[in-house]
Amino acid sequence: MRIGALLIVLAVVLAGCGSSSSGHASAPKGSVVQVGKQTVTVDELNGMLASAKQYYASQKKQFPKAGTKAYNTVHNQAVEFLIQGAIFQQEADRMGVGITDKKLDSTIATMKQQNFGGSEKKLDAAIAQQGLTKEQFRTQERIQLAEQALQTKVANGAQVSDAQAKAYWEKHKGDYKSPASRTVRHILVAKKSLADNLYARLKSGASFTKLVSKYSTDTGSKSTGGKLTDTKGSFVPEFEKVAFALKTNEISKPVHSQYGWHIIQALGPIQPAKVESYAQASSTIKQALLGPAQQKALQTFTNTAYASFCKGQIAYGAGYHSTFCADAKKAAAKS
Repeated sequence: MRIGALLIVLAVVLAGCGSSSSGHASAPKGSVVQVGKQTVTVDELNGMLASAKQYYASQKKQFPKAGTKAYNTVHNQAVEFLIQGAIFQQEADRMGVGITDKKLDSTIATMKQQNFGGSEKKLDAAIAQQGLTKEQFRTQERIQLAEQALQTKVANGAQVSDAQAKAYWEKHKGDYKSPASRTVRHILVAKKSLADNLYARLKSGASFTKLVSKYSTDTGSKSTGGKLTDTKGSFVPEFEKVAFALKTNEISKPVHSQYGWHIIQALGPIQPAKVESYAQASSTIKQALLGPAQQKALQTFTNTAYASFCKGQIAYGAGYHSTFCADAKKAAAKS
């Protein structure tokens, strides 16, 4: 249940908008702020403050007293959140993903079913516990749904071009290099005397697989007959030096390492190191670059939307203000 949208603001305050009215917009008498075609009402602001009080209570903290600097900060944050919400709702409408009453009702119905067993009374009680009226709760839900819809719409439109992916591959070719490798098998035991005995038996024609099964202490390779792929740089030096020096099918004399005594057999030729081609790596690269591309698209979209509304589409009612546009301009300059 997503009651208490101001919790997000209390954790991270998004941009703020100058304290004076901007140009052409005018706020209806008794309202908090006019944002484009949408009026933010005192009731909506009270709902945000109720969410803030509940957040403070959940953190076992005293809610600031009216008139204090701390209270003014929370109050202004609530105003900024509602400005942001009004922008998101109008942008969602413009981009064809607006939140209709039907969509809102459906979301709340699903929430009621999942969290309250379909009980309207239990949902109402939870809303009241947050200090909200049902209409205030619906306002906060609508804002969050609009934000989610916009994020999905903008993120889905972000793409990584072939040119971007290829430029990344050219710059990071070393990350797509596969070291030399070789398929081998080995028997690992603790004592050299046993290793010497097993080596002699192997040279006389004993089954490597059977000896692995009976004697090897390497649990990682025992079930595969001691078989493993040695990718250069991944095994201890003593092991690798011998593994890459053997002829195919040759069996080594016992080799000592920190793990014990190895008897190694090379099962195939050395596979040389190679660099994965762009054609082979392109899909992986594009997927890796998509997340940052989506984040950039979202930031650009947000900066553009805020800047657009801050040019004459935001006006505050008497006694209300925030630093939304000033902070939005600073944030855009840094991004």
